[in-house]
Amino acid sequence: MLALAIWLAPSLPLPAQARTLTLPPLDTVTVTGSTHCGATQLAAASGLQKGQAINPDAMRQGATRLAATGDFANVSTRYTYSPKGTDVQYQVVDATQLVPVVFDNFIWLPSKQLVSLLQSEIPSFCGDVPLTGGVDRQITAVLQAYLRQHGIKGATVDGMPYQADLGSSSFDGYLFTVEGVKIPLQQVAFPGAPAGLTSVLRQDSAALIGQNFSLARVASVGKAALPELQNRGFLQAKLAVPVFQLTNPATNAVSVSIAVNPGRQYRWGAVGVQGNAAIAAGKLRKLMKLRTGSVADRAVLDQDIAAIQKLYGDAGYIEATVAPTFDYSQPGVAAVTVAIHEGPQFRMGAVSFQGVAGNAVAQLARLWDLRPGQPFRAAYLGQYLKSLYAHFNFHGVNIQTTEAPDLQ
Repeated sequence: MLALAIWLAPSLPLPAQARTLTLPPLDTVTVTGSTHCGATQLAAASGLQKGQAINPDAMRQGATRLAATGDFANVSTRYTYSPKGTDVQYQVVDATQLVPVVFDNFIWLPSKQLVSLLQSEIPSFCGDVPLTGGVDRQITAVLQAYLRQHGIKGATVDGMPYQADLGSSSFDGYLFTVEGVKIPLQQVAFPGAPAGLTSVLRQDSAALIGQNFSLARVASVGKAALPELQNRGFLQAKLAVPVFQLTNPATNAVSVSIAVNPGRQYRWGAVGVQGNAAIAAGKLRKLMKLRTGSVADRAVLDQDIAAIQKLYGDAGYIEATVAPTFDYSQPGVAAVTVAIHEGPQFRMGAVSFQGVAGNAVAQLARLWDLRPGQPFRAAYLGQYLKSLYAHFNFHGVNIQTTEAPDLQ
């Protein structure tokens, strides 16, 4: 819930005197406290203008305009005055759920001009929007009006929060998409990609060619291309944000460029293990396929990490975490330290079967061979379910399982 507080200074017996107070015309408006929007822009968004007649009601209206944007969790007001004029100061606190605006396929204006258009119509727009508050509808209306004015028939604008990774606990931005018009994607280029990788990267994006252009979908292809670089030793490779170009205005055809900065190609250096107590370092290293001096293939390292994770899980350390850190201090060499946080060892407690009775319980329990007190094996439950399906006909039966670790 947004809180709107107003302090009027100097101290006066309010409200009676405040309502009748005559103040000099407005001299300055300042807005402080926001980290995502400039003070000058927010001062304009208040709607107050230098030289206008000013009183507490006008100040409240300016605060209300700022609060109505949804960008702020709190707006408070102070003022001072002198013979020169009245100075109004708004102190704001940014809302916690601000996300960047992403224009998925608005190809008719360069990004900077598009932002300028929105700022001319929505003075408080700074590139971020709250997830609630209605600013999204204002942006949609401005974009829709532009399309209508420029004769782009059948086009509609839709805006919604989006997640770059499905299942994420938060939103990554507010995506505005133009629908109802064809925008064919002609090409995706990867300038700066190392020799031999360009064709591989283009293959990853081949499915998008000829389809309707979507910056979000192209960005996902770019994100998927990063492992292709890391698996060839370019461990610190970076991909730029995709940039599109309208190559054929008559057909709305678009080409996209994703600049690649591969950085240095690395070979594996020394491999160290730290944090392990329950399992000897020698045993852990025997699991690893990574070899010193070979091209630094991130996929091989990830497989080694998974193998170590499984080994700990089978020893009862079901909350163990395994993560690599890198040392690039030697040119062209990536030394690796595998950091392990083992956590507590869990042992088998009780197993119970619900939804069955009588002999069925005994039959199910007979197949469970992980005994109380034995180290709990993380993979055992899956193995047990396989044995059930091998011994019994569970056609049409829904089997659900739960594990309840007990730290005591």
